[in-house]
Order: sequence, then structure tokens, then C-alpha cells
Amino acid sequence: MKSVNKVPLIFRLSFKNIYMNRAIYGPYLFAGSFATFTFFVLSSIIYNDLVYVLPHSSYVYGMMLIGLFLLGIIMIPFLFYTHSFLLKQRKKEFALYEILGLGKGHVMLMLCFETIFVYGMVMLAGIVFGAMMSKFLFLILLNLSGLPTEVGFAFKSKAFVQTGAFFLGLYGCIYVVSLRRILASTPIHLLKGSKQNDNKPKFPFIRALIGIGVMGAGYAIAVTSQVDSSIFADFFLAILFVIIGTYMFFKSGLHMLMQNLRKRKGIYYQPKNFITLSGIHQRVNKSSASLANICIFSTMVIITLLCTVSLFRGMESIHAFDHPVDASITYVDGQYPEQKVRDVKDIEATIDQLKKEYGIKTVKLLNYSYWEKRAEYNEDYFGRVRWMTKEEALKLNADVKDLQPGHVMIYSTGPNVNFETIKFNDVQYPVQQELLNMHNIPKSTKNLFSDNIYVIAYDSEQIETMIVATPQQAPARYENHYDIVIQDQEQKDYFTQGDSAQAKFIHALYEQINQEQDVTISFSDAYEGAREVRAMSGGLLFLGLFCSVIFIVCFIIIMYYKQLAEGYDDHYNFDILQKVGMDKREVQGTILRQILVVFAIPLVFAIIHTLFGLEMIITLFATIGLYEEMVIRWSGVGVIIGYCLLYVYIYFRTSKTYYRIVAK
Repeated sequence: MKSVNKVPLIFRLSFKNIYMNRAIYGPYLFAGSFATFTFFVLSSIIYNDLVYVLPHSSYVYGMMLIGLFLLGIIMIPFLFYTHSFLLKQRKKEFALYEILGLGKGHVMLMLCFETIFVYGMVMLAGIVFGAMMSKFLFLILLNLSGLPTEVGFAFKSKAFVQTGAFFLGLYGCIYVVSLRRILASTPIHLLKGSKQNDNKPKFPFIRALIGIGVMGAGYAIAVTSQVDSSIFADFFLAILFVIIGTYMFFKSGLHMLMQNLRKRKGIYYQPKNFITLSGIHQRVNKSSASLANICIFSTMVIITLLCTVSLFRGMESIHAFDHPVDASITYVDGQYPEQKVRDVKDIEATIDQLKKEYGIKTVKLLNYSYWEKRAEYNEDYFGRVRWMTKEEALKLNADVKDLQPGHVMIYSTGPNVNFETIKFNDVQYPVQQELLNMHNIPKSTKNLFSDNIYVIAYDSEQIETMIVATPQQAPARYENHYDIVIQDQEQKDYFTQGDSAQAKFIHALYEQINQEQDVTISFSDAYEGAREVRAMSGGLLFLGLFCSVIFIVCFIIIMYYKQLAEGYDDHYNFDILQKVGMDKREVQGTILRQILVVFAIPLVFAIIHTLFGLEMIITLFATIGLYEEMVIRWSGVGVIIGYCLLYVYIYFRTSKTYYRIVAK
């Protein structure tokens, strides 16, 4: 008997399967297309030649590279999750194929065709839409970063190849996992497929305790981390612990909690609570992974938006700390002050000449000097020390008038050090007072990464004694400092006045000063600093907004699938509850209470995660110079409230799907 070639039949059947299951394939295809779109857009920006040639764009390139890496990591579990739901709903269909005589080899081929169709469709949709939107999004990025927007945009083949290869590997893995699940199951097991509850966790008490412990360890790392070289390792470790702890607690902890509630007769055996608690317990056992996913994505949305809003509000603060004056010139010399001190009259003459040229009326010039060296002090401390005489400190309005001979005063640009004495090897001086402020030298208790300590001595002889006492491998540098403030404007906005006469005056001053070849000069320009801050912050803002949209879309899709799954389950539960004597209104009220509680749990845990993570966010922002703690905290409050409203809105929007299925 001649065998029939079933390949064309299976090919057509595969395409028909996708069409017939379009209600559950639709969101899956959308999720894949969206993932492809986001990945392709970031790849296109990274491989664009403009990113390498535009001024200050190195920040943008670094941010986009990190974003692409994180996006790839996030999309892997997300697409696996959406596919697992799809597979779960189709298990009965695969069982029927086997019962009707379709062999496992044919099922493998059919799944292969379906995977190829899906891959082709998401690639086409994602890349076409990505190509249409890439330039628009690139212009938004340039605008946020303050970079020139009058530039062309060309696609590179690397972006196409990278996107295609990444998702080819991802869908290949999904195909292999699907085969393992389908082929390892019997038709009877597959027939029960979508109706099977998740297995109750083994050793739930122990697992719940481990989950709480791991989650608590993540919280502890987040709360106690400090601004040092291990801060980023702590950040990723805290995230990892919280994610693992969340999954374990949702799987076992919630089960234990519901089990204990059901043992309390006074609570459980109430007419309303009886069915409600049983239903919640069943839903928690069945959907623990989905609820944990909703919790994790909700936390990611809140924290990403919180960081984005905080950064947007804190850009001026970052700039103000680094650039307290319009410009500063520092002449550096490693020998003696009298050899290379720049005469202040020369600076004044240059400024007077440029004032006339650029129409500047009043410029205030402040000159002071200090010795600087990285040194060990008080045996346990090492850092940058700046020695300054009382006379020089008075120029900075420091409260040092009462400084006595043989004593010193100190000023830290970071947290207060509270020293009673300061010691450099065998030379020790009592600290008469720790200053809390000095003009033009900002201070923040969160500044642990770039803090300096100023030691104000009575005279230069006392300074020389302290410097000589420190190890001489690296000599101390004498720095002669000039602060320049243009007083024509009452209010300055360095971010929007980059082309003003004041900005041009500062730039011309830099050009003049930079012509001197016989001395080492450091020039700080507040307008140029604003461009750098904006370039760095713009990349982060773009990435924050981009990731926020991605996380929200992922969250909506997960919520939609969860409502869909609840709807299919409750479609049968609805009939059973009516058969045991409950009227339609009571059944609807019971199911509504169950669903509200179940969907509230991830939101509550997402807020708890965020509150514990807030301290680490504040610490991380300190590494880029944002020390305004209250700006971050109030941004957090606003984002949490906004997200709760969004969560409720999405819940009610997606619940329409649920009610439509239940009412069938």
C-alpha cells in the first residue's frame, strides 16, 4: 500500500492551527513582535555611525549597550511564559491528534512549522515597525541628550543579523521545550492539561521559610549597601535574591498562608469566607508563577519609572554640585607657589578684554589656593586631602576667624568626619572645629565616592609640617584656583542657555587660557558641564522611558493571559456553584472577591519590594552625583500612586475578557 506524504497536510494544518487559535495566538504574536521591535530599535541605534561621532555621545552608546543586554535577558523568560500559557491551552488539541492517529513525529513537524510561521511573522512585523520607528526614537534620544538632531540615520546590516540571530535562538529553545512537554506526556495527561491545577508544593513550610529568608537577604543588601566599588554587584545580587525569594514565597508561602486561614474555624466557616477562601487557595496554588511574574514586572515598572522621574527632576542638582560657579581655572604646580602662581591681574585683564567683546557687564573673580595630595590620615582613613591656610579659607567665607595657632579646622565635602584630632604619621593636631559649609565648595552627606577633606591650618609652616609627615612617593601639588561668576543674570539655566553670550564668553576664556603652554591648567565650564550631564542623563532618561513602556506592555500581556486563564477555569466553576444552590449574583460576588484579592497580592508585594529598594536607588544615584534624597523619595511616592491607578485600570480593562469567557 502506497504511503501518503503527510508533510503538505501538516504544513496546512499548522497554519490553520494558528488561525483557529487566534484568540490565544494573537497576544503571543504581539508579544513576539513587540520584543523584536524593541530589540531591533536598540540594535539600530547602537550600530549607527552617528553614535560614534557626535559629541558626548559615548554616554548614549554605553547606556544603549547596557539596555540591549538587559532587554535580551528580560525577553527570554517573558516569551517563554507567554508560550507556556499557549501550550497549556492547546494540550487537549495535541491529545486528540495522537488519539486520531497522528504520530509523535508528525506532531514534532507540525510544531516546527508553527514555530517557523511564528518566527517569520514576528520578525516581519517587528523589524518593519522597528525600521519605521527607529529614526523617530533616535531623534527623541538625541533631543533628550541635547545632541544635534539635524543628522541622517542609516540602518546597518549588523542590527538585522543580530536581531534575527537572537530570536532564532530564542524560538528554537521554545520549540525544544515545547517538544519535551508534549512528547513526554500521554494523551490522557494532555486531555487533563488545561484543567490541571499546579502541583501543591512539597515541603511548603521549609520552602516558604527559605523564600522569606532569600527575599529578606535581598532586602538587607538593598538597605545596607554603601557607595563603594561593590555597589553594582550588590545591586544585581539584591535583585536576584528578591526575584528568587518572590517566586519561592508565591509558590509556598501563599499556600501556607491560605492553609492556615482555612484552619481557623472562626474565619473559614463563615458563609462568605468559606467559598471565597477556598477559591483564593485554589487560584494561588494554580497561578503562583503568574502572580510572581506580575509582581516582578510591576516592581520593574515602578522602579524604572521612579529612576526616570528622579533623574529628570534631579539633573540640575547633579550639575549644580559639580559646577557651583560659571567657570573655574586651576593652575597646578608640584613645586613651590612662588614659581608658577599666575598673577590675578593677568586673569583680570583677559576677562576685561572678553567682557567688552561679548557685552558682559559684571564678572566676579575669586582667587584662592591649597596644597593637594592623596594621603593617609588618622591611620584608618585614606583619601584626597587639601591643606589650606586660614587666610585662604577666609576668602571662601569659612568660619575660621577664631582658629588658634597649633590647631586645625576641617571641612569634608562628604559626611561629617567628627575628628577630635587629625594625624599624619607622627604629626598630630587637635581639630578645633569641623566646618559645615564653605563658599563655592558644595557638601553632601551622600557624597562618599568623590569626597575631599580640607584641613585649614593657621599658616603655611603648619601645612608644610603636615605634608612632610606624609609619605613622599607622590609629592603634594600646589593648586591656584580662580572661580568666575557672571553676575549679569539673576537666574541661570545652563541647560537651555548654551548659546547665550555668557556661554560664549566662558568658551572664549577657555580658548585664551588654554594657549598657555608653560603650566598645567584645569578648566571647568558650567555650560559645557550641562551638556555632559544632559548627554549622560538623556541616555538614561530615554532608556528609562523605553524600558518603562516595555515593562508595562509585558505586564499588560501577562495580566491579559492571567484573566484569560481565570476565565476559562471559572467558566466551569460558575456552573458548579449555581448547581450547589448559589444564585447568579452570589456567584459573581464570590468570584469578584477572589479575583480582587488574588490580583492585589502582586501589587502589594511590588510596593514592598520598591520601598526596600528605595535606599539602594538613593545610594546608586549618589554615584552619578544626585544627592537630593527627598527628590527621589517624593518621585517614588508619585510613581507608586500613579502605578496603582494604572494597575487598577489595566485590571478592569483586561477583566472584560474574563467576564466575556465566563458568561458564555
